[in-house]
Amino acid sequence: MNAEAMSFEDNKFDLVYGRGIIHHLDLDRCFSDVVRVLKPNGVASFYEPMGHNPLLNAFRRRTPLIRTADEHPLLISDFALARRYFSNVQVDYFGLCSVGSALMPRSISETVYTVGKAVDSVVLTLPFVKRFAWYALLTLRA
Repeated sequence: MNAEAMSFEDNKFDLVYGRGIIHHLDLDRCFSDVVRVLKPNGVASFYEPMGHNPLLNAFRRRTPLIRTADEHPLLISDFALARRYFSNVQVDYFGLCSVGSALMPRSISETVYTVGKAVDSVVLTLPFVKRFAWYALLTLRA
């Protein structure tokens, strides 16, 4: 089914959830259709990659074979677009320091991840740092 033009009737769902989906879509069309199928006070939740981190963007450029042509990690400006469609937009950020664990040998990666996640819980509260997270959880209320 086309997620930018769903065949569901209006006001059908209490919850719409997606993971790693909307960064492949035309967000204007996607948000318009998601809000259409949500019941009043319904919630949409999306877990999506962010596109502001220069190190992650360098990795993306070096790994084109695992990318798609329509891929566009989310930007802060995309949240402003979401606010045009939804009454409330909440964004939670994940994965800044903890991302480094993926580069570590298996013997220490769990420790690096645990420490990185603890650092993330503090650092990602800083407004000027949030945009550099790897992922964002968008909670959108109709």
